Amino acid sequence: MANSIMPFLINGKQWILDMKILIIIIKMGIINIINTIYSAIEITR
Repeated sequence: MANSIMPFLINGKQWILDMKILIIIIKMGIINIINTIYSAIEITR
């Protein structure tokens, strides 16, 4: 029983870690886009 559950738990943790990394990358990307737009507005002002 434990042998069938263990791989799933390890994969689950890995999946959660991957999701966290993906969310951080997306957040950084959004911040970069906002900063770029803000800079463009400041320059044109």
